Amino acid sequence: MSLGVKKKLSIVTCMDSRLMLSKMLGLDIGDAEVIRNAGGRVTPDVIRSLYVAQEVPELATREVVIIHHTDCGAQAAERHVDLLVARAQQLLGLLGPLLGLMQAAARTLVPEAVRRFALRTVARTFGDPVEAVRWDVAVLRAAPLMRRDIPIHGLLYDVKTGQLFHVLTSPPNTDPLRPWQHK
Repeated sequence: MSLGVKKKLSIVTCMDSRLMLSKMLGLDIGDAEVIRNAGGRVTPDVIRSLYVAQEVPELATREVVIIHHTDCGAQAAERHVDLLVARAQQLLGLLGPLLGLMQAAARTLVPEAVRRFALRTVARTFGDPVEAVRWDVAVLRAAPLMRRDIPIHGLLYDVKTGQLFHVLTSPPNTDPLRPWQHK
C-alpha cells in the first residue's frame, strides 16, 4: 500500500477502545489519518500532526472530523483530582525540597477552588461532551497553522446507542463531505 489518504480526511478522537472508526464511519485502511489521545482533545501535538497532514502532498487533508463520545474515561479525571495530584507529586518526588516548597506555596497562595479549576482547564475536561466538542472545534479553528479553507466537523458518538451526532461544522456555511454518513 502506498503512502496517501484516499478520502483526504483526518480524524481526531479518543483512544477509547469502544470507538471503532471503521464501523462508525465505514472506513477502510488508508481512507483517513487518525489521531487518538485521552479524550480526543485538541492539543498542541494534535495541531502539529494536522498541520503535517494538511501540508504534505501525499496526505493532503482537506477535512477534519473531531469525534468525542459519551461515557468517556477522560471525564473521570475531574472526579479524581486528588488522586491524580497525589500520583503526580509522587512521580515528581525526585525534586525533593523544591517540590515541597512549591506545594506549600500553592496551598497558601492558591485556594482549592482555583486549583481545581486550573486542573480542569489543563485537562480540558467537561461534564458536557457536546460542550467539549464545541471547545475543541473552536481551539482548532483558532490555531494559526490550520488552513481556513478546511472544514472542521465536531461529532458526538453515543456509546450506548451506537449513534453518531453532528454537533457543528466550522465554518458553518461549509458544505461538508459528511464522512460520518458513509456507513
